[in-house]
Amino acid sequence: MIGQHGGLWAKGNALYLGTNIHRPNMFEYSVLVPLIIRWPEVVEKGGICNEMVSSLNFFPTFIEILRLAGVEISEDLELNGVSMMPLLEGKTVKLHKEIYLLYDMQHGAKAHMRMLRTEEQKLILHYEDESKHEFYNLKGDPGEEKNVYNRGDIIEIQDKFTLEIKKWQKEIGDMIGG
Repeated sequence: MIGQHGGLWAKGNALYLGTNIHRPNMFEYSVLVPLIIRWPEVVEKGGICNEMVSSLNFFPTFIEILRLAGVEISEDLELNGVSMMPLLEGKTVKLHKEIYLLYDMQHGAKAHMRMLRTEEQKLILHYEDESKHEFYNLKGDPGEEKNVYNRGDIIEIQDKFTLEIKKWQKEIGDMIGG
């Protein structure tokens, strides 16, 4: 970030410009990273794909590429992500309906945040201070300027997202927050 959200500088554990005040965050400017892939035989030159992917998708993609190259790889591998090969080949597929993210910080500010993001909404739980929880409607507020956490009309989806985050935390053995 270079000044967004009231003057934040840098990702994640951002500082307000000209201060030593930290603002731990999971704004889109902090968590979205462009991915550029060059593979002339497979990826269309100049192609753009806007599907959500995660770093967890890299290993399954590499495994599939190795298999295509004839490398024998066990089918018993437990992979957390899914291969991005269909996207690289220009196919229209949804790899994820949602993305989960955890972010623990110890430098400058202490924060333990967990996030569930869909194409339309995002919930961020701040386990160091629950009064800082955030919920954004990314379709209506792509700049994440209006935190609507605990607003009456979104309580149901907010509670659903919270349960999903807690379920995911249990699956991955994340003990923060409960």
